[in-house]
Amino acid sequence: MAGPSRHLSSGFSSSSASTPPTHRKRHVAATPLPPRTAILEQLSLTVAAVRLSKRDVRYELQITHAASHTSWRRTRSFDDYKAFQTQLLAALRHGHFCQAECPWLFTFLKSYFPSAGSPFGFGASSDCAAEKRRAALEHLLVALQKFVANRQNVAACSIVAGRVSELVAAFIVGDVSDKSHPLNGVVTCSLRDSVCSSPSDEGDELVEEAEDVGVCILCSASLKAEAFGSTETWSSRSFGSDSSESASFFVLSSSSKRSHLPNYLTTLACGHQFHDECVVPQLNEELNCPACHAAVDTTF
Repeated sequence: MAGPSRHLSSGFSSSSASTPPTHRKRHVAATPLPPRTAILEQLSLTVAAVRLSKRDVRYELQITHAASHTSWRRTRSFDDYKAFQTQLLAALRHGHFCQAECPWLFTFLKSYFPSAGSPFGFGASSDCAAEKRRAALEHLLVALQKFVANRQNVAACSIVAGRVSELVAAFIVGDVSDKSHPLNGVVTCSLRDSVCSSPSDEGDELVEEAEDVGVCILCSASLKAEAFGSTETWSSRSFGSDSSESASFFVLSSSSKRSHLPNYLTTLACGHQFHDECVVPQLNEELNCPACHAAVDTTF
């Protein structure tokens, strides 16, 4: 029979390798955060290990919204956190081009996430294993929160601004439109609606904004100028110990420059326009428009 719940806690210190890098120079100006991500920026997070029985340990995330003096808890199993990791790795899309810190995030999610081994319930070591997981999960969530709330990452990568932010917000915040949610009625209507908007709606808004200002959404550079990095050397980095799951990301090896060479654009049948050097590698991997995902017809 399950005994009373008890919390396991102690301190935790992280290494610089598990902290989002801040030294890398970027070429995208900071922009306002999407309303969904703005909620994340206002929260403080802690994780506690709660033992329900000899072999059943849950990880309780406590979320605090200081401005409204509101706090709530979300209790999950370790398997739930593992599924969250899998969703994030899939959302990052192997080999995508951007100027955000996505290579770091992929490595962090792969290497820092605690192991699924070490079953509980075997003497004092079970408490130690649960505490190590608790500390690692807390650090992981805080790092994710900071990553998606970084305005430069959001501006530099539509994947971070879209699907990744959506997953992190859903896991941490939940559905604010639910009348039983602690923040329902606290946040403004526009903010609440944004949190509950579909990822496709948000993606459409990002594409429309890019089109309005004549920007290639793949590199965030003007369609009237060369793509970022077109006159520089691109370097490939592959992450993950398992070669079958490793992902290649591309980053600028030095600061981007504009040249006076003519730029070439590709306009797809759906009407979306990109720099040739940006869209060709994408189409080589998948014959879909990067903006609206419409199939690209290669027949003539």
